Amino acid sequence: MKKKPQIEENVNVKKQKLNEKGIEEYCFYIGKEICYKTILASLLHSENNEKVFKWFEDLNYLLNDSNRIAVGLDCEWCPPWFRSPDQPEERICTMQFYNPNVGALILSTVGIKKLPHYLLEFFQNERILKVGVNIIGDGRRINRDFNVCVNGLINVEKLDENCGRMSMEKLVSKHCPNAFHISKDSIESKVRTGDWSKYPLDEFQVKYASLDAVLSFAIFLFQHKLTWNDGNDFSISDDFVNKVQSVSKSTQTPSKKSPKSNSNFFIMHRNRSIVPPNLNKKNHPKGTKQCLEGFVIVISGVLDSFSRGDFAEYVKQHGGSISAGITKSTSFLVNDHGTLGPSKVKKCQAHGIPVVSEDYILDLVLQSIKEK
Repeated sequence: MKKKPQIEENVNVKKQKLNEKGIEEYCFYIGKEICYKTILASLLHSENNEKVFKWFEDLNYLLNDSNRIAVGLDCEWCPPWFRSPDQPEERICTMQFYNPNVGALILSTVGIKKLPHYLLEFFQNERILKVGVNIIGDGRRINRDFNVCVNGLINVEKLDENCGRMSMEKLVSKHCPNAFHISKDSIESKVRTGDWSKYPLDEFQVKYASLDAVLSFAIFLFQHKLTWNDGNDFSISDDFVNKVQSVSKSTQTPSKKSPKSNSNFFIMHRNRSIVPPNLNKKNHPKGTKQCLEGFVIVISGVLDSFSRGDFAEYVKQHGGSISAGITKSTSFLVNDHGTLGPSKVKKCQAHGIPVVSEDYILDLVLQSIKEK
């Protein structure tokens, strides 16, 4: 952590399937020099896997009779529009951990009702400080879903005197070197509200989840200018003792209330949580400035390789126009993934408006190049 890293958009440099149980290992860069390892595993398939157990064993090895260690902790859960009918309640889907000595670990807890012994010991150990943004909320969810006492919680928001709620982005900006600063873009927003109940997670999700744990640790580190001691642990003084909180075991059972039944609500949010699958992977031809002139295009759902904003700009650069709603003058409704709203489908059918993919528009641009 002595070097000043810079977070880059394309940080995945290695992905390796380790065994038949579905454990995967990634290496992510912060900048071009600092690399941190991330293990992705499912507790449903790898409770006794040596790789996962060793992570916690290596973490415990850092403890001695007098010190404390810090671990960045964060959790994700499945939004209601992705939950299955037989599991409608909110439950934690992943837990992510980070300490620079052992790297990052993302554990899928889908299908798990009881945590393995090494996780129970981790959460109950008061000398392992679990640091994060709104970490008390995560602690309560862990307690609710797995009926375990969670000790050693430190909310990094509350370490700032006279400060109210602050986002991770603002805390990083306030306390960490410029290279750590992040900006939540539209893709990250989609990942946050995506389907965390699936396994394995996709690379966008692995990056997002691991980075949240890393930045939680970084905020705590730089917030109080902690020092590195021989590469083994951080000098955490007794001043933090009065900042530590616990969440005791609960007798409450998870709510089984069904989510909202408004179909348009689910369509909207489900579409917002899908990342274009070929983002930055497809060639976008550059044609004449008039090749889409006269075309009025409505975007719906999720495109294949564009964000909606980038596609709108692409159409305008080639002379076309974008409309928010469908009228008689609409030329095409463009959709690749996600679900079309029923009202838009009816209007397209009534006015004879074709529903096409982004490739159809790209082909129109490509044709203009060939005709030059």
